[in-house]
Amino acid sequence: MTTRRRFASNPAARAAQPAAAGPHASAGELHLQQESGTAAKAQRFYDTQMISYLNDAMQQFVRSMEMFFLATSDTHGYLDCSVRTGKAGFVQISDEKTLCYPEYRGNGVKASMGNIRETAALSLLFIDFENDSIGLHVNGRGKVLDSAQLPADLAMSARTDLELSNLGSRHPEHWVMVTVEAAYVHCSKHLPRMIKVPRETHRGSDQSRHKGGDYFGVAAESIRTGV
Repeated sequence: MTTRRRFASNPAARAAQPAAAGPHASAGELHLQQESGTAAKAQRFYDTQMISYLNDAMQQFVRSMEMFFLATSDTHGYLDCSVRTGKAGFVQISDEKTLCYPEYRGNGVKASMGNIRETAALSLLFIDFENDSIGLHVNGRGKVLDSAQLPADLAMSARTDLELSNLGSRHPEHWVMVTVEAAYVHCSKHLPRMIKVPRETHRGSDQSRHKGGDYFGVAAESIRTGV
């Protein structure tokens, strides 16, 4: 039987400091709230669920996650959405306002990091599909660092360091340091429950079969059409 996890904040911790709705609410959403008559409901969410830092419960939640979705944008508003994975603890937390995650060698495009270099804006979505079917949004500003630039207080834990040492040359090429501006819950009512199954991973591999090959047939189609 799966054990349900509860991440309770330290009762002695400071009172929650709501994140101001203004900087994180688009004009579009505010207009739709007015049109739909949900402005008061939305404001209650801003006031009671959105904060400008990671509280104790959120920090524990992030440390337990093995993946998150990452959204970025360039200066023209062209979007990119990706996913980052690792063993629990691969996202390092320095304090309530700062977290850091590794970037491994990928397809060479570097769309996410390129957007972060360009605009710094990013949004992370952590979801617990296995136990409580709940999610956590973390929005903020990112900075791309080389491993040598990683601040001492964000150095890898002994456990993570041991895991990485077993990957040979598959160490992170970069890290992204995130300054948290808003953190809030993603409700559970429409999230599916999933069961984790064993799977061999090949982090940082350049072998086509480990990367999915031409799964959607795009390369074959371009050869056929000459495009």
